[in-house]
Amino acid sequence: MTRDPVDQLAADLLGRCGIGGTTLRDGPLEPPLASVNFGASGIAYAMYRLAVARDDASLLALADAWGERAASLANHEKAFAGGKLQASLFHSPSGMHAVRALVGLACGRAERAADAISDFIAASRAPCDLDDLSLGRAGLLVGCAELLEAMTASTLCDPTTILARGAELREAIARTVDAGSFATSASLPYLGLAHGWAGLLFALLRWSRACGESAERYRAKVDELAPLHEPLGKGIRWPECNRTVSPPAYLPGWCHGVAGHTLFWTLAHERLGGSEYGVLAERSATSAWGASVDHGTLCCGLAGIGYACAAAHRVTGDGAWLGRARLAARFACDDRSASFHRDSLYNGAVGVVLLHGELGASSPAAPLVEQPRYPTASRALRSAMSSSPEARTLGGGSP
Repeated sequence: MTRDPVDQLAADLLGRCGIGGTTLRDGPLEPPLASVNFGASGIAYAMYRLAVARDDASLLALADAWGERAASLANHEKAFAGGKLQASLFHSPSGMHAVRALVGLACGRAERAADAISDFIAASRAPCDLDDLSLGRAGLLVGCAELLEAMTASTLCDPTTILARGAELREAIARTVDAGSFATSASLPYLGLAHGWAGLLFALLRWSRACGESAERYRAKVDELAPLHEPLGKGIRWPECNRTVSPPAYLPGWCHGVAGHTLFWTLAHERLGGSEYGVLAERSATSAWGASVDHGTLCCGLAGIGYACAAAHRVTGDGAWLGRARLAARFACDDRSASFHRDSLYNGAVGVVLLHGELGASSPAAPLVEQPRYPTASRALRSAMSSSPEARTLGGGSP
């Protein structure tokens, strides 16, 4: 019997990246070697999410090992993207520290988690003149939100410093959002999740949920973004840029396209209520699913569309959306292009394997973007990590 392609992709990944595997020994093939997007931190995060979803101590130990592997690569000249990306959650040391903190919290290692949180806050203060979710301050705020959620669930660490840093970032992003015109801004013409106005609003909504604040202050700006969509059959789409850029371009993926808008409108529906936001989420997912896409990646391709389909399921309760998400993961395995990197979370096989694994646990949530369906490890899993000599050895020992 022929093995399911996604199961085979997962088996190959775990074979390479597991204890004793060549990738854990030698490091990821493609730089940046330690980042969340491309490198060791992304593998650590994927293993962490799968471990928590499955209550699997061996996977959590593997996540810990990959977090330490990322730290060992951090001083390599090709560890992270440089230039304007030196504060990015996905491309800089800030993301590595956030992942190590999350894994430390899941493992019940309070001292290691506290040290990583301090390192995250320090790294988040690197010079940054970008606001967007993928490259700038909005991503850092989402990182603060995920850390706060995990800290609140585990009670191992004092959340005071994360609350303070998140509040600083929230106010900076809110000033940008309040001052901007989504339809006419030339300084930020992008509308989508990774690089545009939807991403800034997404970060504000995600932070409001994490810290228990009302999201009502953002409703007017959410409503400003809504009418910029266009009909597309039974679905809708947003142009990549606002009306200051001509001619308009339309993309299906997470980065600039309707898959990313699906995640935004799903969160708006969850935070602000109102059936109109849920309709916008489902119709965005309809356009994403109907697009002709060859790329398998989470960033610009089928894995990102899969997470959009899973978000549409949360809005509608329609099981057909989960079936579409599984098909998206299956079709993503057909990507044989050079841009589909075998060791990358957002640009390759790791993201597809994570989507597939989370679908199996009924817990899909776009990595380091949406709130995890399981925000931290169960008490039983933390106990297994602390009591198992094998887990402690695989994960690099006790703090």
